[in-house]
Amino acid sequence: MHTRLNMQDWKVAEGEDADPRKWVVNIKSETSRIDVEAKCPDGTKRKLWVEINDGQLVVHAYDPDHDEPVNVRITKTGILVDSDDRGEKPLNRYERFEEFVQQMARLTTPEEEFEEKKAAGENWDGVTYEDADEMVSDFSDDRLCDEYGAFMTMVRAAKELVK
Repeated sequence: MHTRLNMQDWKVAEGEDADPRKWVVNIKSETSRIDVEAKCPDGTKRKLWVEINDGQLVVHAYDPDHDEPVNVRITKTGILVDSDDRGEKPLNRYERFEEFVQQMARLTTPEEEFEEKKAAGENWDGVTYEDADEMVSDFSDDRLCDEYGAFMTMVRAAKELVK
């Protein structure tokens, strides 16, 4: 099957007029794939094709500046995005967030440290604390710097996730 459509940009930046020129969009479908090619008013072409591959719905998208597509793999439990020639790391946002949260959960809180030592009957070099806040107030500068360093590592990791 082959279909040809004329489409128009429907969303423009505030204060700008819509571009009235049409995009010519050709859609071809076969049993194994659907191809979409859009010829833009500026003469460039944007292409994508859709296929089912290993139980995933996969969309391969090309732009005029790159030889390799960006691939969007829609699985039963998430969406994976990867590209081959753009120097980008494969992106599986859900898995990366989950890994980050697991890494955060492995860190111990002062309250957990306090309760573990208290439950084990341990003291802190002969010092007894009433609560975790009192224990934290007695941390050495080295310990506080280490804790701050761990915190900043997690902040950097979080910033990488939202890029």
